[in-house]
Amino acid sequence: MYLIPSLRTRFLAYGARASPNTLSSEREKAAREQPDKGPSAILLDRAADVKVPHSWFTSFYAVSVGCSLFWASQIVVGGPAFRAVVYFTAERDASMTVRQVLLVWVMMLVQGSRRLYECLALAKPSSSQMWVGHWLLGIFFYGGMSLAVVIEGIRMLHHGLFLRDAR
Repeated sequence: MYLIPSLRTRFLAYGARASPNTLSSEREKAAREQPDKGPSAILLDRAADVKVPHSWFTSFYAVSVGCSLFWASQIVVGGPAFRAVVYFTAERDASMTVRQVLLVWVMMLVQGSRRLYECLALAKPSSSQMWVGHWLLGIFFYGGMSLAVVIEGIRMLHHGLFLRDAR
């Protein structure tokens, strides 16, 4: 996106990076380079105008905590999502031990909980906004990180559950 000026000026500048002077000079430069706005430029402008309030940052950490707790429950009860991941990663060797998976899971839970608390209890209201695409990327990032932690140790976790059930 950075290498394409029409994308860079519309989608990369946000929050502190989106100072009014920077945005106006970047957009003026882009307008000089493309004096006649075609349908694609109009569509990109409209897409860039879809923004969410700063308070939506909280959802990143709510998703992180929610996913951590979801996977914990799936692992403990051997739930359907856990079994599905085991099935789809059947040929994959575990790259982490159970202790490593638990450590990373706890670290993700603590970090997500800490940030969620900060957003809910300590954050001051702000008028800044972010593009909805950045918000979606953040949601996918935290959901994906939670799943990645599970996938990395799923074979060892499954093996441990299987042994526990056999006793």
